[in-house]
Amino acid sequence: IEEVYTLLELDTDKHSYITIKDELVHELAASELRINAFQERVTTLNQVAEYLLASVENKQEMKMNLSKLNITDKIGIDVVEKELNELGIQIELE
Repeated sequence: IEEVYTLLELDTDKHSYITIKDELVHELAASELRINAFQERVTTLNQVAEYLLASVENKQEMKMNLSKLNITDKIGIDVVEKELNELGIQIELE
């Protein structure tokens, strides 16, 4: 917080303040885009996992739901779990 106050107290005519602000805004926007992409991917994988777990009851419905997500019906729960774990690791690294 002290660093933010120091930046705010700088003269706005100085290029260093503007450059720092622009870089921070750019980094925040890039991080937000990555987080949104991860969240969308996790949501899709969770839907696939639900369809796969429900496939025992109704294979035809599962195939239809997977085709809506543009995913082949040959995917397995192990693939979904692996992808979710990889996304979790990527999110932790961010």
